[in-house]
Amino acid sequence: MVRFLRMENGVLLLLGLFTSHGRRDLTHILSGIPSHFIEGMNAFLCSKFQKEKIVAALNAMGPDKTRGRNGLTALFYQTYWLIVGKVVIQFGLGILNGRMSMSTINYTNIVLIPK
Repeated sequence: MVRFLRMENGVLLLLGLFTSHGRRDLTHILSGIPSHFIEGMNAFLCSKFQKEKIVAALNAMGPDKTRGRNGLTALFYQTYWLIVGKVVIQFGLGILNGRMSMSTINYTNIVLIPK
């Protein structure tokens, strides 16, 4: 929205052309789009991640398919879950539930050396 017009040295200046005026209510625009989510689906999608899902995802991984950045496969985590599981779950839930920033991954490299 252009708020001001001004001539300066023979040039017409449009001030405020690309200026944000804050977030506006978009309800009138979104009201024409039908919702395909039922309340139960929305509650499920908005729910917090649970530790059981992390364990299930780890157990669903092929034990020797791919190596992580630290060189360890899923087999390591599956085998030593009683030792590393608590820390892995705490870290994973922290990221997934928004309590920790993903930027910490860029600055931290955890290396586990099997004996």
